[in-house]
Amino acid sequence: MNEPAVLVISETPGFSQTILDRWQQEPQLPSPIAMNADLCGNLSPDSFDLAILEGVSPVRMELLLSQLEPHGKPLLVLAMEHSTAALVADLAPRALVLIDCSMDTLALVAGEILKRREVLERLSAAEEALAASENNARLGRYITEMRHTINNALTSVMGNSELMLFEPGALAANHRAQIETIRTMSLRIHEIMQRLASLETEMKWMTKQKEHDQQRKLAAAAN
Repeated sequence: MNEPAVLVISETPGFSQTILDRWQQEPQLPSPIAMNADLCGNLSPDSFDLAILEGVSPVRMELLLSQLEPHGKPLLVLAMEHSTAALVADLAPRALVLIDCSMDTLALVAGEILKRREVLERLSAAEEALAASENNARLGRYITEMRHTINNALTSVMGNSELMLFEPGALAANHRAQIETIRTMSLRIHEIMQRLASLETEMKWMTKQKEHDQQRKLAAAAN
């Protein structure tokens, strides 16, 4: 799992360094990426996992929120006035506004947001793995059905070839050689089907193991 990226956009001199100094005391918090509000262009949604806005003027705030809100990434806005909170609520309803909060509170809230991100990523990975296990199970059932179908046909071919070869002299030499070839090839196909049966058993065991592991991971992530 990649380390989360926290984007800090501020117009207050020294604010980003203050966050960095405080967050160094929290091992679970990553070093923030600092950007000045007037230097933010088009931000890629893959470039950050959490954005923190602080000390941004209303005009730039509107521009930034219009860029960040559609990404669906968590937004934290630090405000000193309730008017800023009202502006954010209108432009970005999903954003969380913290009014006159301390660095300790900011670290706590950011940490909880990043923990939630990690849990969601683990759940997503576990669900993908479980879907892959289900696909393997479907493949195993398909192999089972095909093996039974082919074995039924092989039983008929081998049985009839045995009967035709049972009476010596009943067939011309060239015909007998052809039937013996059919019988030999049928036996080889039968051996291959036995190997598929072994593969089927192995796949069932692996599927059960994966389902058990994924259920355990889902339970751990939920907790």
